[in-house]
Formats: sequence, structure tokens, C-alpha cells
Amino acid sequence: SAIRAIKQMKMEKSIPSAEEIDDLPMMFDPMRLYGMELMQAATFSAFFGGKPTLMLIVLNRRIQWSLKYGFHPSMAAAFATMSSVFMHVLKDWERGRKMAAAALQLMEKTKAKNIPYSEGEVLFRLYMLVDPWTRPARSLSNYYIDGYKTCMHQGDVDSAFKVISIYLSNELFSGKELNSVQEDVQRYKPQMAALKYDKWEFVLGLLSQASLNLMGKTRNTNTLTGHDFSEHHGSRQMWHQ
Repeated sequence: SAIRAIKQMKMEKSIPSAEEIDDLPMMFDPMRLYGMELMQAATFSAFFGGKPTLMLIVLNRRIQWSLKYGFHPSMAAAFATMSSVFMHVLKDWERGRKMAAAALQLMEKTKAKNIPYSEGEVLFRLYMLVDPWTRPARSLSNYYIDGYKTCMHQGDVDSAFKVISIYLSNELFSGKELNSVQEDVQRYKPQMAALKYDKWEFVLGLLSQASLNLMGKTRNTNTLTGHDFSEHHGSRQMWHQ
């Protein structure tokens, strides 16, 4: 199984200290750089192909290569992904937090070297799979907004809209005043419509309708159907996506 495979990897050796990350040299070998790109592609293929064990093995190999042969721009995203594996698969919260901290430090190292990459890949993984389990929900709002602005500044619109969807979900589920949730939804939803990001506009419509239901502003508060979302049509759209 995937759990047995990752336990056999002795992953505790894969968490470098802050000093080790600072001292990590760049990877220059062209064949190893090419190998890292292939493994990065293989990680996504294994995930979407429903092969979690293979994904974890390749992910671990990417991390080991970087620690052995030098720093690679994809390291931060790999560490962010593995931090969620520690937390949600192995239930090892302490090492998961350490992995997440390493991911953020690696992201800053990449920025400092002016290497082109998307911070959104790292931030989205941490925002979605790590932070809600390690920090109070109410403390995350400004953190998420900063991430949204960073992604937009880099031109990574898809990651920006992913982050803002997480932000609005967090606002709704953490008990923010519902009228304020509605105002925030209406602030970002037109952006998604204008840029034709239908998938994330769909998510915001669902969140908006949920808040309207909670405020009693629909005929039937037991179904997510009203001005901003239709439970019947939405389920078909979700299945299609």
C-alpha cells in the first residue's frame, strides 16, 4: 500500500535543517536537471492516474536527489506536498510541520536567486492541506489574501483563484459575519467571470449560495438552490469537471 511504501522510505532523513537549506548548492548537472523535470511530470501523471504509491516513490526520489545533488526550483512544491502526506497519511504532525517550514524556506531561497517559478504551486498546497490543521482559522485570512496578491503579481491567475476560493471557504466556515462573506464573494466572482475561470466561479457560487441559505434568504434552506447556485445543475457541472 501507499502507507507501507512511504514508511519504508525512512523519510525522517529527508527533512533538512534551516542551515542545510541555506547551504544547499545549486544543481547544475544537465542530465540530473532533466531527470528532475521528468520526475516532476511523473509525479503529476501518477497522481492523476490513480497510482498513489508510485507518486510517493517519485516524490521521495525528487527530494533525495535535490538533497544529494543540489537545489532545484521544484523542491519547495515537493516538500509542500510531502508535508501533507506526513500529516494526513502518516498522522505525523510534527514532521509535517517541519516539512511545511522547509517548503517555505525553499520558496524564499528560489525567490532570492531570481529563478522563475510559481509560488502558487507551493502556497496552494500549504493553504489547502497544511495550514487549516496547524493554525487557527481566524488567523489565516490576511495570510491567504497576501498569497492571492502574490499569485496575481506573478501572473499565476489559476493559483490566485484557487487561493481566494480557500480564503472564502475559510471565512464561511470560521464564522465570519455572513453579509461580509457575501460582499467578498461578489468582489472576486466578477474577476473569475471576466477571465473565464468557470471552475472557480462555480466554487464561489456554491459558497455564496451556502451563505444565503444560512441567512434564510432562499425559499428552501435545505437545498443549495437559489440566486447564485443550483444544486441540480451544479451537481451535473461538478461531475463534468
